[in-house]
Amino acid sequence: MFSLRSARARHTSAFKLVLRRVGLDANPLRRDLDRVETLVTFVLVVAFVVVGPAISATEGQSIVRAGMPVFGLGVGVLTWFTLGLVLRDVGRVVRRTLDRRRLARWKRAWELMEPQWSGRL
Repeated sequence: MFSLRSARARHTSAFKLVLRRVGLDANPLRRDLDRVETLVTFVLVVAFVVVGPAISATEGQSIVRAGMPVFGLGVGVLTWFTLGLVLRDVGRVVRRTLDRRRLARWKRAWELMEPQWSGRL
């Protein structure tokens, strides 16, 4: 039998699952660098979704005002596409930097723990 309580519980658990997947849960084992990466990814996606259309519309209108209405839409789409490429590259640089820091932290932790595991004190 269907109940409102079970539907609400499923919705809440699905929402919590999404939050966990993207790294926005309160997991104490999640690294600070993972949270930074999640925040940067969120900001880049918002910039693409919100700023992209605004820039492309503004660029398209300026081309139309210049007397070339045929090129207005194409330039706007090209501007949005270029913004997407720039944001993608920024995301890659940030991710690569964070990956290097993660690896350096892991290496330091292993150098402290390895003698205990291998028996070479």
